[in-house]
Amino acid sequence: MGEDSGGACALMRTLTHLLSVATKVEHVLATSTIQQKKASNMLVRVEGTLGVGVTSKDIVLHLCGVIGTAGGTGSTIEFAGETIRSLSMEVHTPAAMQSLPEH
Repeated sequence: MGEDSGGACALMRTLTHLLSVATKVEHVLATSTIQQKKASNMLVRVEGTLGVGVTSKDIVLHLCGVIGTAGGTGSTIEFAGETIRSLSMEVHTPAAMQSLPEH
């Protein structure tokens, strides 16, 4: 391998990526559809009584601390358990909305 082998490898990776993207674009133009992977399911069960001043936002932030901010990528997240069932619908909505990815 010569001095340019690193550059040649980078060029090949770039060309392979562009070919992959072009193939996907061709599929979209030909079928007006986008292929997607089926999302995996993630069940988050929360049990127990929330402390004074602890909100649904705190539950979601704790979850992010445990699984990381990208831990739910590609997953549908279902919140369940005694604690979640005890929350009012006004409190459920912010927790669900915080779980949605920003685009």
